[in-house]
Amino acid sequence: MQLARVILNGQLTLSPWFPRGSDNAIFSYQVIREIVGGDSMTVTVYHKNKDEAGRGEVHSSPTWLSDGPDNSVKYAQFDAVRELVRFAFAGAGTFGVVFRMLPPTWFDDAN
Repeated sequence: MQLARVILNGQLTLSPWFPRGSDNAIFSYQVIREIVGGDSMTVTVYHKNKDEAGRGEVHSSPTWLSDGPDNSVKYAQFDAVRELVRFAFAGAGTFGVVFRMLPPTWFDDAN
């Protein structure tokens, strides 16, 4: 996962592709430090099947919820994840944030 990544001044950073661990996931990240301004970074999840070329498709964008004593951990559930997953990290305006992605929680549908 991404450890202590810094996003500054509207940067866009893509993670490497990685294989899914199951059909559904809860992805989470922690804001370690805000450099300037507020926590206005966005995390977008892309996914695709192994035989598909290109950037993949944006997975539906659920609301990222906050947790932890200082609300520094953000998490969201993503259902029906395809075979390969990657993250796009983007900042807006003139701010900076140091963050890390936490290990995903993978789970199957209950039948």
